[in-house]
Amino acid sequence: MAIPRNELKFYLNSAYVPMLFSRLSAAMPMDRHTRNGGNYRIRSLYFDDPSFSAYFDKINGFENRVKYRIRFYNSDLSYVRLEKKAKQDRLCFKDFEVISSEQAKSLLAADPSSGGALLQELWNKVHFERFRPLLFVDYCRSAFLHPAGNVRITLDRDICSSRFVSDLKDDLAPVPVLEEGMSVLEVKYDTFLPPYISSLLEDVPKIPCSVSKYCLCARALF
Repeated sequence: MAIPRNELKFYLNSAYVPMLFSRLSAAMPMDRHTRNGGNYRIRSLYFDDPSFSAYFDKINGFENRVKYRIRFYNSDLSYVRLEKKAKQDRLCFKDFEVISSEQAKSLLAADPSSGGALLQELWNKVHFERFRPLLFVDYCRSAFLHPAGNVRITLDRDICSSRFVSDLKDDLAPVPVLEEGMSVLEVKYDTFLPPYISSLLEDVPKIPCSVSKYCLCARALF
């Protein structure tokens, strides 16, 4: 069962990213996907129905909403996650299931495939509600972890999108979705954010927002 999480998001001038990276990396270990240079690439493929329900639920501010996506890291299809991200009464929940690249291909082709409960749930959405893979969200992330409060802080840069055509590695021209020189800071935690961690962010100029990468990308492409 997914654990409810608090999630804070901010727009951040990219000029502050090196300073914040240095400060956070001195205090917190980094995500296991991190490569040389202290970051990694994420590609997420989002699903939606013909009415763009996931998009409009977010735009209209519905507090209870769900998104489905396939995600992998550093262009490596040996580890693929199917994720369901839900928002309920201002708290976030995320379930995930590791799937094979073959299971992902079957899902993209709308072919039935055996798998866990989450794969079957999305397959039912594909079969009965005409959910389809819609667009890619690509970006560079630096992620920092802290066990107290199960804190996760991420710096996301170079956010861009492209339309899905047929394959997880479609290579269409990406479209940037943020203003030039801007990044996104996200702070996630379970029940509390340790004051020591919070103090690392206090003097950094940032703009609170409720940004959705999926919605930014959908707006840019469609």
